[in-house]
Amino acid sequence: MRKEKSEDKKNLRLRDGCRFWQAEFVIGGKTIYFSTRKTVKSEALQAVRERRKKEELKLAAETMRRLDAAAGRETDPVVATIADGDEPGRFGAERVSKKYWAVHGQFTANKEELAGLTPHVLDLLGRKTDLAELDDLAMKEFKRKLILRGPLKPRLRGKAKKDHETLTAKTKNKYTGMVYTLWNFAKNLMHMKPRHALDPKQWREREPITTREIGYFEEARFYAQCRKIRPELKDIYDFGVASCVRRKALCELTWKQVADDCRHITVSLKGKGNEKVQHRVFLGDDAVKILLAQKGRHKKYVFTLIAECPTKTEDGLVPTGGRIPVKPHYFGRLMRQCFDAAGLTDLTVHHLRHTGATRLLRYTGKLEVVRMVLGHTTDKCTKRYAALVKEDVENAMVFLSAMQSEARARVQDKLARHSEDDVVKALALGDAGERALRKAASEALRRDMHAAAFAYASAA
Repeated sequence: MRKEKSEDKKNLRLRDGCRFWQAEFVIGGKTIYFSTRKTVKSEALQAVRERRKKEELKLAAETMRRLDAAAGRETDPVVATIADGDEPGRFGAERVSKKYWAVHGQFTANKEELAGLTPHVLDLLGRKTDLAELDDLAMKEFKRKLILRGPLKPRLRGKAKKDHETLTAKTKNKYTGMVYTLWNFAKNLMHMKPRHALDPKQWREREPITTREIGYFEEARFYAQCRKIRPELKDIYDFGVASCVRRKALCELTWKQVADDCRHITVSLKGKGNEKVQHRVFLGDDAVKILLAQKGRHKKYVFTLIAECPTKTEDGLVPTGGRIPVKPHYFGRLMRQCFDAAGLTDLTVHHLRHTGATRLLRYTGKLEVVRMVLGHTTDKCTKRYAALVKEDVENAMVFLSAMQSEARARVQDKLARHSEDDVVKALALGDAGERALRKAASEALRRDMHAAAFAYASAA
């Protein structure tokens, strides 16, 4: 490597009022000038040529479209795209997907799952498929390919894995919904002019109601396993059922959100933009007792677990036997262990909320009260709990039919042993008439026995 001499000079500057750099080097007594002017000029000329080419293509496409319209022919989609000022392939599925994730990726709640499904969706739909040409028939064809090839099998566990393996309506709607999201993004934010309007009712499948109530016998089985795995979970479970709050609000509940008398708590509503909306949940006596029992265990969080080993938390290192906050994902894992051990494999943590809401609706019979407790803005979501209460109505009607059959059988039996007038009088008098009817029957039986004994003695 040559050593620099004292007479060597370097000068690099940006000329005033220009977009290019001026460089001057003096090496070994030789002066070298260098400028980026030619590069910038060539790039500008290339941009002018491309712009003129686009204008010529657009003019030619408009001419072809007019000729086709005059002849009554349908214009080629590529020609129509150029005539509208768009580039061919501008709204390709892969290109739109990249822009969507660049804009909305960080704000998507389940971005990890959707990011894993995106390549599979693009393979089924076609990476270069123009979303402007998408119609309902293409969406049905997309569903057919999904059924034939099968969904992607990500690293899922429990019920989510079972849904993917069996290709449920929820999985199909997740795939078609992703395509519909990309279509709406290109239409609203990329100013795409679609040739056809999409109607989700034609290809979206109806998902069954997944509301599930935990029965009292199932609770007893859960309690038995809870005592073996984590006894602290029982209080959290009972409070979740009594308050009907979601898992995150339940695990991250702080003492600042609890009233002084522990008669109500304040939580945030779910949904984008509702993080600052405060919802007040009133509590019953059982929930108040649970809160009072938790006081003094942790200075910030209401519900905690006993540390089985030294654990690092936001307050520092907690030794074994100390109290640590309950993380939502860890709480879900522990509850899954208890549910599986109790044989309740179809239950999730969210079913605590379903159970509390269903019991509240059963005992009050007022859907509006349940809606206010759950914090729903409309009764559309709340009505799903009415489906479970309908089962109670069906069971009640079956019980009523059985009771009526049993009552009719008793009346027919009485009519076979007594006169109709005596039975009607006994039914009108109620319990007193029933006793009088039994007394009359016993007296008649006694008279029959005396008559039989007299007849036997006379014959002898």
